Amino acid sequence: MTQNPEPDSPARRMRIVVTGASGNVGTPLLRRLLADGHEVVGLCRRIPPATPPYSGASWHRVDLSYASAHDLVEIFRGADAVIHLAWGFQPTRDVDHHHRLGVGGTAAVVEACRLAGVPHLVHQSSVGAYAPVSDGGPGVSVDRRVSEDAELGGVPTAAYNRHKTAAEQLLDRHERKHPGAPTIARMRPAFIVHAEAASGLLRYFTPALTPARLLRALPILPVDRRLTVPLVHGDDMASALAAAATSGAEGAFNIAAEPPITLDMLARELGARPVHLPYRVLRQLV
Repeated sequence: MTQNPEPDSPARRMRIVVTGASGNVGTPLLRRLLADGHEVVGLCRRIPPATPPYSGASWHRVDLSYASAHDLVEIFRGADAVIHLAWGFQPTRDVDHHHRLGVGGTAAVVEACRLAGVPHLVHQSSVGAYAPVSDGGPGVSVDRRVSEDAELGGVPTAAYNRHKTAAEQLLDRHERKHPGAPTIARMRPAFIVHAEAASGLLRYFTPALTPARLLRALPILPVDRRLTVPLVHGDDMASALAAAATSGAEGAFNIAAEPPITLDMLARELGARPVHLPYRVLRQLV
């Protein structure tokens, strides 16, 4: 790990490439990196409007579901670090596209870092990459935490989890074959939320035509009482990513806020009465 600057010395201005730089996490990350005085190069499928914070970065239009490492080398050349955020969520039925983007895109990014001589890669993984620690199903609390050395594997029935695991396994193979080229930090955040991304997050969990105000009209909330959802705010995730990139951190890092969200907390925020419905029953209904 490289040493952090002395407290009374100015931080070194870095050139940092960010994939998925206009998304849920990319937007607060841009604000953080630009506020710290870094040069930011953004990659995304659609160039965002020339308004803050996007106007402070330079942009390349790249679809990582089809890009090869050689397509990225010249963009990456001269970068001090690459922060890899690009991932696919919607539509959930398009599993092949999400695999090409998440796993294939990660393969292209890490190989381009090696070919371009980028010294450091910060890869956004997920707590979803961990193997299940209970037969209760995804989203069901087992009342214990896992550390960064816990077994990976994901929930087999969830494509997102399988792809996050596959991407980390790909990084494992690259590190064995090319140690230190680049050094890699693996950020494993909980679910990332912030107000700017609220509408997109709502579409991820509810039917597209569901108005947000309908959720607060629900008299009851039928969810398994063991539900525990760890969250982290987008600004805090941006701080963690920026710290990893500028310090040269290596290894895996779990990132979540305290306390995790429980059924009672969720029901209180929605003004609904919590009603226990076992996970397996909910899954069949869905």
